[in-house]
Amino acid sequence: MKYGVRLDCASAAIVDSYISDFHSIGFDAQAISGINGPGPFKIINNYLEASGENILFGGAAPAITGLVPSDIEIRQNYFYKPWSWRVGHPEYAGKHWTIKNLFELKTGKRVLLDGNIMENCWADLPIGQSGYAILLTVRTEGGNAPQAEVSDVMISNNIIRHAGAGISLSGSDGAPSNRSARIMISNNLFDDINGPAYGDLNTAGPNDGTFLKIGNPLSTIVDHNSVFQTGPITWAYQVSDTFVYTNNLTHSFISDGGYQGIYGPGQSQGNNTFAQYFPNVTDANRQFDRNVLTGGNASRYTDFSTISHNYFPADVDAVGFVDYDNGTADYHDYALSPGSPFAKAGADGVDIGVEFSRLDSAFIVKRNCKEVSTSTESLLSGLSSIQLFPNPAKDFIHLNLQKRKYSRYTIFDVHAWYHF
Repeated sequence: MKYGVRLDCASAAIVDSYISDFHSIGFDAQAISGINGPGPFKIINNYLEASGENILFGGAAPAITGLVPSDIEIRQNYFYKPWSWRVGHPEYAGKHWTIKNLFELKTGKRVLLDGNIMENCWADLPIGQSGYAILLTVRTEGGNAPQAEVSDVMISNNIIRHAGAGISLSGSDGAPSNRSARIMISNNLFDDINGPAYGDLNTAGPNDGTFLKIGNPLSTIVDHNSVFQTGPITWAYQVSDTFVYTNNLTHSFISDGGYQGIYGPGQSQGNNTFAQYFPNVTDANRQFDRNVLTGGNASRYTDFSTISHNYFPADVDAVGFVDYDNGTADYHDYALSPGSPFAKAGADGVDIGVEFSRLDSAFIVKRNCKEVSTSTESLLSGLSSIQLFPNPAKDFIHLNLQKRKYSRYTIFDVHAWYHF
């Protein structure tokens, strides 16, 4: 089928579910999508598999005037596209489903994407897309949804791997359109962002292993990410207001197309790209500071070397990883060893790149539920084991105790008292 769950509703949650095998030919298919629902939404601890967008908000004009999906929490999910859907892969099963991306916001505000694993995204042109894992792209649907916005978005503590490119972040959808605003990309591990392996094979274009393709959003912060990509760090194509890039560890090798580092078309990397596309960034304000650009060219970043501090090790061996070659098998090996020159060298005193203890903590499923007393007395003290069945119950319930301490037990709910 094409669609798993459509969140055209309010106050909904999708929790602990397995949503798979949603695909189509020539059309988008989603595991979870939302067009006509205001939120709030919780999407927690699910397996999500779809050929188009594993999760998409937007894609058509809502019937409710002025609606923007809001207050969306997406945590501890596994986003996945099977290799059996990829033409030419040894596991290909013979059906060419239309492939797009793993997560996309065409509209949405106050969105938390945290603690997810997001795997496998490849280019599928001309019908599909170019291999970006995440798209934050305001779309007014031909002017029928002028209220569309992508704002107050936190992308944190995720593992994103095996994709043709990382994140595509547009600013607006022409005029009139709201601009994307207040986007934070923090403490994520991007592994195997590989243009030659998964991209559109246009080495002269913006999608070949690029980490961040960026238009003109208002206020973007990229902090404490570790990114192992084959293309440039940025492909900037419009002027961005308030761009902060700090404490990141990335590759900065020359791509097959000749691109490298902080780059925007028409400018050389580094100083000139900053001046053209990120004019708010200066040496004094340290908005490009404490970054490791492995394989980078320090001579191109001299405007950020007096007050700001950035580093250009020649290769991965000079970075000082725990075990870089084994990182794909165990992502903890991408952590910095205690002897690394960049350990605890971040502006905040922790390692440059991902803080792995924080990343690991984000994968622990925690329920934001208050404890509720089930009795007016402390009846359970001293009981070593209690069994209630069936659960859930309808007409009767059994209570088994290893020790009988009380002769009477009371169950209380909001409607009545029941005694047994």
